[in-house]
Amino acid sequence: FLGWCGGPPGWARLFVSLHRATHGAVWLDRLALAARAVAALVQPPTLPGLYPLPPAGTPPWSNLGQCCGASAAAQFLLSLADGQTAPLDPAVRREARAAGLRLA
Repeated sequence: FLGWCGGPPGWARLFVSLHRATHGAVWLDRLALAARAVAALVQPPTLPGLYPLPPAGTPPWSNLGQCCGASAAAQFLLSLADGQTAPLDPAVRREARAAGLRLA
């Protein structure tokens, strides 16, 4: 799943919080990995079509939902793009923005 409840956008929020609390670079590294994982999963071949609910035989994230679908992935990626959420490498922020806009 790509959503807040059980996927990279959800557990990446923990990485943001851990970085803010500890200033540990390891949490930024994990956040960057999560961003790249979501960006890779939202490529057109992975998301052939978005539906309110995923049709049988399609990936569970092929839906529009905030909980486990495309809107959560887009919101997560776009929140990283401006650098306000976490001080990520500019290349990671550009990738996140491009992938998030593909879902918009």
